[in-house]
Amino acid sequence: VLKLNKNLYGMKQAGLVWYRHCVKGLLDRGFVKADIDDCVFYKGNMIFVVYVDNAIIFGPDNDEINAFMKSMKPNYKLTDEGD
Repeated sequence: VLKLNKNLYGMKQAGLVWYRHCVKGLLDRGFVKADIDDCVFYKGNMIFVVYVDNAIIFGPDNDEINAFMKSMKPNYKLTDEGD
């Protein structure tokens, strides 16, 4: 019998585990989940959309987005694809 200490990519529950981890990070940073869709989050003028293991963040203030990205980097492996 094996006990996994972390989630592995490709496992049946991997998507749910990732979603919960992502949501916790967003809520800790002041985002609010949209009432109409569990994959859309708002904070000020920023909108964050999660889809499977990808996400997009957009808003009018690049400095605000960059500050958010910087706050996420210690806990998440991120790549910035640019504008």
